[in-house]
Amino acid sequence: MRNERMIMRRQCIVLTGLVIGFMLLAGCADSLSRLEVDYGTSHALARVNQTLDPEAGKRAGPACRLDGQAAQEAVERYRKGFGSQSAAPANSLIGK
Repeated sequence: MRNERMIMRRQCIVLTGLVIGFMLLAGCADSLSRLEVDYGTSHALARVNQTLDPEAGKRAGPACRLDGQAAQEAVERYRKGFGSQSAAPANSLIGK
């Protein structure tokens, strides 16, 4: 008799736990909010809008080219940018 009560009690506890678990899961299955539906749309649109040539991957050559003179001037401006380093500001807290 005592064993039957223990078995019934365990079955009742397990059944109650299952019912509570299903109720909790059912509460999570509500409809999606507007934020969840549109999640990631902004990133995808930004990536599409910033693509210069969407068909570039289908061709073997480069997507766009820069003529030699313009490329040379860009490289020179880049290199000159490192040469004109200014000294530390006069009002800095760190002494020389």
